[in-house]
Amino acid sequence: VEGEDVHVVLGGRPADPVTVRGRVLAGGAPQAGAMVNFMADGVEGASGVGAFKIATTGKDGSYLVELDRPG
Repeated sequence: VEGEDVHVVLGGRPADPVTVRGRVLAGGAPQAGAMVNFMADGVEGASGVGAFKIATTGKDGSYLVELDRPG
């Protein structure tokens, strides 16, 4: 509303975050630099903040990503 102050937090912590971790292997060998993609359930296209997340694996094939919510 015009003339009113509004407090907005950008990049604030999600209310119900989920941590996902794992390891990417091929033929039993860790795959460094692999991209692991996550798309929020019920989201059409790439709309919405946090709807799409990408993690890149480390030297040992491991990744860690925090999703904004379950699903």
